[in-house]
Amino acid sequence: MGGTFVAGDMFNITGNGTSGIPNGVIFNGSFTGPLTWTLVTLSNGTHNYTLTGSLLGTWQNGTTVNGATVQLTINTGRGFFQW
Repeated sequence: MGGTFVAGDMFNITGNGTSGIPNGVIFNGSFTGPLTWTLVTLSNGTHNYTLTGSLLGTWQNGTTVNGATVQLTINTGRGFFQW
């Protein structure tokens, strides 16, 4: 039904070299505050999950990003997230 994760998890965003996106790591970062995983039930009975938190990271060109908010929504239809 949702939850909270601690800060410190690291992640990379990689490109595959197509459509003008470079190949390899294009962003390297970590979450700097707690992450919140929230279940949202829509009026039609489908479910969305939203992950929200702050981060610190570096783009491939060396530009630093600090304090941005990240949100990711996953629509699972009428079922729930299983794993």
